[in-house]
Amino acid sequence: MERKILILIGTLAALVLIAAAYAVLHGPQGANGSAPGSKLVPYISQDLGIAFAYPARYELSEDVTAGGYVLTLGDKEALAAARAREVSEGPPTIAIAAVQNPDNLSLDEWVKQAIEANSSATDQEPASTILAGEPALKYRLIGLYDSDATALIHNGRIYVFSVAWLTPADSMVKDFEQIIKSVTFI
Repeated sequence: MERKILILIGTLAALVLIAAAYAVLHGPQGANGSAPGSKLVPYISQDLGIAFAYPARYELSEDVTAGGYVLTLGDKEALAAARAREVSEGPPTIAIAAVQNPDNLSLDEWVKQAIEANSSATDQEPASTILAGEPALKYRLIGLYDSDATALIHNGRIYVFSVAWLTPADSMVKDFEQIIKSVTFI
């Protein structure tokens, strides 16, 4: 009996992964104005509980930290140029962080602390939005690169999606919008 239950659970998990991959590859990104013929790369992580698609011109790196996970997406050409010049700061990037919430803070409290921790934060109030069907807060930070961030709580974790830019018209900002429209939680 236990073996049948394990087989059923394994089959269901496989179906969820297949459905998430299909949603990422054939879902919202086709409807949101992505360039014809632009190749999207699926990213699916059971550990992070997330799936999304990103343009193939980006390099994805994954880091595990004491507090969680950080995914960084950078333009391959810009990263290669920065490495060749051996500069101390890299180009603007897109980041997705999934961190624990050990103090069980509300999203408002967590975002307020995040903004206060960044002494260059703007004085704009966070705005309510929806990301992947979840209530979220959008806010802006000022620093070496300005950045827009959207944070939400899902299954006890805080997810922060952010894009750094030189100007708000940078193509990376449009790519970020495409990426967050493709996000699904698995």
